[in-house]
Amino acid sequence: MSPITKLFVVLHVVLSMLLTAGVVVFVNRVDDYNKIVLNLKQVAATSNDHAAAAANEAAAAKVALEKTDADLATQVEAARKDRAEAATQVADLNVKLADATKQLAIVMADNSLQAKTVAASQAAQSQYLAQVTDLRKTVDDLTKSKLELDTAVADLTNQRDVLEKQRRDLAERVSMLDGQYKVAVAALKDHNIDIDHLTRAPGTGAGAPPINGVVISDVQMIGPVPYATISVGSADAVVKGMEFKVIDKDKGQFLGVLTVESVDSTEATGRLYGPNINLVHKGVEVRTQL
Repeated sequence: MSPITKLFVVLHVVLSMLLTAGVVVFVNRVDDYNKIVLNLKQVAATSNDHAAAAANEAAAAKVALEKTDADLATQVEAARKDRAEAATQVADLNVKLADATKQLAIVMADNSLQAKTVAASQAAQSQYLAQVTDLRKTVDDLTKSKLELDTAVADLTNQRDVLEKQRRDLAERVSMLDGQYKVAVAALKDHNIDIDHLTRAPGTGAGAPPINGVVISDVQMIGPVPYATISVGSADAVVKGMEFKVIDKDKGQFLGVLTVESVDSTEATGRLYGPNINLVHKGVEVRTQL
């Protein structure tokens, strides 16, 4: 029972006692106190009405309080759910915070790396600027050299043109001399004179000093011409154009002639001709005089 209901019940009891006492005290004064009794009855009725109203209000207040308690319980449960959801959200936020912290560390590391990269790039840029300066100087030098070379090329071109004219003139003279040479060779042949003997250097044919050696290489064909190398050279007085008779001493056979075309200090190389040059091999003798 609520305090308001208890108050009205006590008030009702007190008023009832007062009513009873008034009836006992004034029993002999009915006439005088009828009005008072009537008033007291009215007061009692009013008090009863008030008590009933108070009881109704108390019941309504109890219902409202119970509803309020239910609402509060519902709100508490909702608050608990909200708290649980908030705790879940806090946990999620902590996870996200941890991820964000890791990403921040990565970003900071990247920023550090980028800072190093920027520093390296700036150093490289300074180096490139120095290289560009050097290259510009080189370009200027090359441009100057190009101008000088252009001038030299122009001079050389003029000289080439002059030399080309001289070459054409000489070519015409050579052509003319070649024609005269062919006419002269033909005329000498008409008189049974060998032009090779006329152009041979002194001391390379029959008048050569006695020089003996051996073939030190197999015969090699250069085009259609056979060549061999012998064991004597300029140290032995061998000269270009000298003729050596090639002999197979074991068989007592003349193989051919080697005419020297190139000479070193200790050996010489020449072309072969003769009746048995196919039998020439390493080790056969060569002599200027038989």
